[in-house]
Amino acid sequence: MPMFPKNCNVDVSNNTIIDLLRHGETKGGTCFRGSTNDSLTTLGWTQLRYATDKHIDKYETAWDRIITSPLCRCADFAQSLGEKYAIPVTCDKRLQEMHFGEWEGHTVDELMKTDADALSRF
Repeated sequence: MPMFPKNCNVDVSNNTIIDLLRHGETKGGTCFRGSTNDSLTTLGWTQLRYATDKHIDKYETAWDRIITSPLCRCADFAQSLGEKYAIPVTCDKRLQEMHFGEWEGHTVDELMKTDADALSRF
């Protein structure tokens, strides 16, 4: 079911609404994480619960389906949300973040010391 504010006069009978939600804070700190399968921190779980609860409170409905990256920082919360609201959840590898190669797991500060020109171009 499409979700618009109650005072919005939009014909949504033939539309599909897609909400995009990024994962919350992950273990391991801020770095080029890419395909590294780090899980969410307690704060990350709290951030996602807040964002989804706020959305459901505002639109008074949940989603029809959830499609998630298979990485645990996304999939674990998606599964939890799906169970809470009886929403089907599908993992789709095409939603997985790209691998950062030699940069994987490194911070911006580390890369500025070793690969500043490439990082600036990126």
